[in-house]
Amino acid sequence: MTATRKTRIFSALTAGEISDFLSSDHKEKEHLDFVRVNIADINAETLASFDPNTSDSCGLVIDFLPKSRAQITGLNEALYFKSGQTVHLQNADSKPKENHIALLSEDFENLFGPNEKVYLGFGGLACSVLEDSNSAKSDCVSLTVTLPGYLNPDSYVHVPGTKRQKSPEELVPELPQGVSWESIRNSAAACVVPGYFGKEDIEKLAGKLKSTGNEGPWIFYKIDSEESLKNYRVHLDSFRGVLLSRRELALSIDPALLPIVTKKVLETCHDHAKVVWVASEIFGTMAVKPIPTRAEVSDLANVVIDGAHGVMPSQEIKRGESKDSALQLMHEVIMDMETNESIEPNWQIGSPKMREEMDAIAVGAHTAAKRVGAKAIVCITESGNTACKLASLGPTLPVVGVTFDKVVAKRLHLVRGVQGVYIKGNPKLDEVLAIVKNKIKERTYLEKGDKIVFVSVTLSSVSTKNSNLFTIQTI
Repeated sequence: MTATRKTRIFSALTAGEISDFLSSDHKEKEHLDFVRVNIADINAETLASFDPNTSDSCGLVIDFLPKSRAQITGLNEALYFKSGQTVHLQNADSKPKENHIALLSEDFENLFGPNEKVYLGFGGLACSVLEDSNSAKSDCVSLTVTLPGYLNPDSYVHVPGTKRQKSPEELVPELPQGVSWESIRNSAAACVVPGYFGKEDIEKLAGKLKSTGNEGPWIFYKIDSEESLKNYRVHLDSFRGVLLSRRELALSIDPALLPIVTKKVLETCHDHAKVVWVASEIFGTMAVKPIPTRAEVSDLANVVIDGAHGVMPSQEIKRGESKDSALQLMHEVIMDMETNESIEPNWQIGSPKMREEMDAIAVGAHTAAKRVGAKAIVCITESGNTACKLASLGPTLPVVGVTFDKVVAKRLHLVRGVQGVYIKGNPKLDEVLAIVKNKIKERTYLEKGDKIVFVSVTLSSVSTKNSNLFTIQTI
């Protein structure tokens, strides 16, 4: 039986990158499971390329997030700045000035304020605005370096103190031309919302994404600030998962706390059967070097051991010559960590809380699978709840989620160790076992003679009556 990678890899693409990615035979497609695209960069052609009814490509995640407010432009090589040095930035739309670095921004006049902290390249270089410098009255601004480092070409500029929180209506005043809520619903596996969204904001967006019989794309809550880190627990019932942006979070909390914060978020989300995707500067040095640092490899390995469902490489990798080898190396590191039997995962839940009936069924399924030597747990799942619950209890046993909706089958791939299998039609309970066995032999690594634990709960569509089916089967 061939092992498959359980931890997913996803990457963010800009408007220019997405068309190139879809139109060419990119080697990076081999190891990418999902791509993230901002809603402002979505068009009808992009959505059609990810429609599970017409394509078996990697999945699509749409960011309902404010786009980056500023980006360095015109810089051909990295520049090193020492503490105390001055960095002069100017609006790229104005006439070039000597010793000034151009900055692309649609909000230049509101971007900087006196004494505000400024991070160039999300922490690669830390500065503060000089007290007498005011971008609102000029087309340039001067910064003093507080933490030395390199300023790389195309670096994004982050100014936390002047970042304004936009409402759902401001983020999406209207959908791009040719795009409808229905087309998003049918093509996107998930949507990411800002960490400052409250329950009402999340539910407002969810209402637009839903339709009768279709839950819509799973909603991920972005943890990227101290505020969102405090609030995500309050909103756990409003979303399917979290996107933990460690590089942005490090700008608002003590960076030394990031390792334990990451572990705590993963622990909390596993306990509530939520999906966690970790985004940060994974393998960031491969933007300029052919190999990552030992610290970067160890960081990725630890995130996998801690049970992240997905990881995202540094965005800067895409502009380097090593982007394909970076994804290949990420795949190899993840596979090594997942298949090495001497490494104990940190996130196995020893004593799960019994909050509802499904908790007891999930624990029973795992216990039975372990005792009979089952190769997988197979479940019937209508929206993904059953598969998420089963996958949250342990990393060692794969879960196969059988569904009668192609879009749901794609969404199930968001969950670590879960493989979605689509079955056409809506067979009755007495027919479903035979159909499922044949289908999973075709579409999964399972082989004839393998034992499985088969689970179907009350909410499944295979029965009109209340029926919790729990049985051990042989393929």
